[in-house]
Amino acid sequence: MTGKPIEPLTTTRKRWGEAATTTGYDMYAVPFDVFKGQNQALWIDVHVPQNIPAGVYKGEIRVSARGGISERIPVAVTVWDFTLPDGPTHKNHFGSFSSVARYFNIERGSDRFKQIEMNYCRAMAEHRINPPIPDYLLPQVNDDGSLTIIPERHQALKKFMDEFHVTDFEIPRSRFARLPSSTLKPDYKTISASNREKTQRYYKEFYKYLADNGWEKRAYLYMLDEPNLRENYEQVLILGQLVHEAVPQLKCLVVEQTYLQDPSWPDMDPAVDIWCPLWSFIDRKSISEKVAGGDEVWSYTALVQRSPGYHPEYEKVKDLDPPYWHIDRPLTVYRVPTWINYQYGITGLLYWSTVTTVIEPWFNPAFAHPRHYNGGGFLFYPGAPCGIDGPVSSIRVKNLRDGMEDYEYFALLENLAGRMAAKDIVDTVAPSWWDFSKAPNDFLAARKKLAEQILKLKKQ
Repeated sequence: MTGKPIEPLTTTRKRWGEAATTTGYDMYAVPFDVFKGQNQALWIDVHVPQNIPAGVYKGEIRVSARGGISERIPVAVTVWDFTLPDGPTHKNHFGSFSSVARYFNIERGSDRFKQIEMNYCRAMAEHRINPPIPDYLLPQVNDDGSLTIIPERHQALKKFMDEFHVTDFEIPRSRFARLPSSTLKPDYKTISASNREKTQRYYKEFYKYLADNGWEKRAYLYMLDEPNLRENYEQVLILGQLVHEAVPQLKCLVVEQTYLQDPSWPDMDPAVDIWCPLWSFIDRKSISEKVAGGDEVWSYTALVQRSPGYHPEYEKVKDLDPPYWHIDRPLTVYRVPTWINYQYGITGLLYWSTVTTVIEPWFNPAFAHPRHYNGGGFLFYPGAPCGIDGPVSSIRVKNLRDGMEDYEYFALLENLAGRMAAKDIVDTVAPSWWDFSKAPNDFLAARKKLAEQILKLKKQ
């Protein structure tokens, strides 16, 4: 981030008995110790700039150790003669950075927080994930539901969108029609005429603001998360109708599977445009029906959850495991979801957080709920112990980026030869959510085949 080495933590005294001077940091990259008989993994990113000539680029990694030990490891990077788009084709939502403040012991909303937050946004963009848009860049919402476009904010938002290649834009929920939690048993079905008017004005003006700037094409409203009660289904219908009356073209996302949890509950379909089932809740038949009816489907993971008893094929899938996202799992589980999404016609990926509160971010990054889920909701380590005002990316998020880039290959080949050309290759790696390759070489071989097909078709 700074271009300078991170110096190891050192304590020195000029004279015995005098105050000690401490410099450096607990966490640093090199040099490092490797005990006899053990291995140390290193992850090295190689950035290929746009428009660089295609070909094979060769170099080497030099490793040295005390005692005159040294080794040179040759590296060859093949650059294909096509370019990936700047921003992600595969739609995605990965939560906010509200938990970051505690890791740096700073006040949320302070100038330093905003600087650190922006560094986290940059890290997400570098891994082909849409960063969350900070609230202070958005238009001001007035008490009557109208918007005031503040020029300084607008210019900062345009810079944010351009610099980080944001492709998906979440419209914040209206504060005038926030349906309360049904656990408190309020009259959640009633929204006053005044609040209805304010809410519809808000969505109309916000959507117009996006359309005026060309940001509306992939805009959506994250309407409700995991509606697991009948009352929640009714809430979705009420709010969805309100939104669609105001802006018919605004898509409403609900984190829920594509089939009813209980057949006696109302069908949410009229209110939902983007369904987002948990991986183990996914059902190919009902997903295909939603897509054929004009809806979108995303997918998401959280904790370790198997298929529910109301899954249409429960007996078939009840003992099967999707690629849960945790440190204990093979790294390929972070790369494969975009492959399986493509297999099912699923066009987006959602994750609840990359910086959730964990027991200890560097030595025990486990989310407790109530069991410990190692690395769950936690993809970026706080750079404070390294002297970095921003994140240190996990190798897990590197593999996620590989998967996001793989999806770009799918999209390029589909544009040239149709969906089945790409799907035939995807089939070799990821036939279903419960049957996918664990071998890294399978991904590399398939990606090479995708690239060769793209190049062949480009020349025709």
